[in-house]
Amino acid sequence: MIAEPDVALTDYALAIEAALLAYWTGRQPGLRGRLRRGFMLFFTSVGVAAAAGGTVHGFLPQEASAPHAILWRAALIAIGGAALAAWGIGASIQFPTTVARWIIAAAALEFGIYALFVAFVSQEFVVAIINYVPASVFLLTSFLI
Repeated sequence: MIAEPDVALTDYALAIEAALLAYWTGRQPGLRGRLRRGFMLFFTSVGVAAAAGGTVHGFLPQEASAPHAILWRAALIAIGGAALAAWGIGASIQFPTTVARWIIAAAALEFGIYALFVAFVSQEFVVAIINYVPASVFLLTSFLI
């Protein structure tokens, strides 16, 4: 029995879509190396987060169980990976290579701190939201410019 079928099934559909987009992105010859890797990381991270989240919502509603705790943390950390990729994509689009590398390095450091925080301090979804909103705004702004 699926605990939250609407959430689980939409998460699984998103995971499939993200996997296909990661695959197709990797096969695009026109994308530069760093941009290609950024988009592949973005779609892969979204897919992992969606698959893990769908499993938690659909089949592991017992928050006290070890599988729930592991998969939920994995989902939150994967969301952080998507935020890291968003910083990298936006930086690669908008800035010269040297500046983009500094932004990516800062984002990677922040991702490491975020992953440790999620692993050991708090697994509230609001933590993921606080982490990914700035990256999303940065990426959207980069696309708009």
